[in-house]
Amino acid sequence: MLYKVAKFSGVDQQIVALVEQATAVGIRQIVIDALKEMVLHLQTHPLHWGDPEFNANLPGGVVCRAILDPIIVRYMVFEEQHVVFIRDVKPLPGSLFERK
Repeated sequence: MLYKVAKFSGVDQQIVALVEQATAVGIRQIVIDALKEMVLHLQTHPLHWGDPEFNANLPGGVVCRAILDPIIVRYMVFEEQHVVFIRDVKPLPGSLFERK
């Protein structure tokens, strides 16, 4: 059973800015591929993919962080409901964003 993936407010803008930044440094396709792979991981095995950081304020939620060079994503998993909420997506410090 796939997890439903949703985004917190502002995440769409973060993704747009990330792709614009990636385009400016010549790594657009790498970032697009990483974003697609990120969604696949979040849909199929979010708790096994990322590292748990802490329990969410809402019962049953776990906040995780995962790195998929050149991006880093923080997300909240609700196992019982099979739902994942993306909290933020950012460039990974020291990644291709800074090396180009």
